[in-house]
Amino acid sequence: MVAQRLSDLGYDKPTIQAALAVDAPMLTRMLSVSGRVPEAIATRIGPSKSIGRDRWIDFAQKIEKPSTKALVGKLVDKEKFGTLESDARFEFLMAEISKADRPQKQPWNTGEWRAGDASVRAWPASGTRRPNQFRWRLPA
Repeated sequence: MVAQRLSDLGYDKPTIQAALAVDAPMLTRMLSVSGRVPEAIATRIGPSKSIGRDRWIDFAQKIEKPSTKALVGKLVDKEKFGTLESDARFEFLMAEISKADRPQKQPWNTGEWRAGDASVRAWPASGTRRPNQFRWRLPA
């Protein structure tokens, strides 16, 4: 965010690179983060000094997804979020994003299966040692 503020103040890229002691590709990545993470969210998180640039880049890539951006918008408004330190806020958001990105586990269905048009049905075979063995029936 510092790189973006310096750019907004009218400093050219070589001056910003010298001030932050970074090379051109890193400056581009830093400006990319500030362009992708909404300023309101970055301000709510705070400086997060121990997080590091790479984790901010990862955060910026994840927040591009509209559903993730909406989730983060809701999370930063929670009371719990405001009570955390800056680094902990960042960690909290990353943990919640990771939870939301994980696919939901599907429960093992041991019941009957029917085709959409009910032309075939199958159910687990009882008394067999093969867990993937099914009995099936066609309609009469």
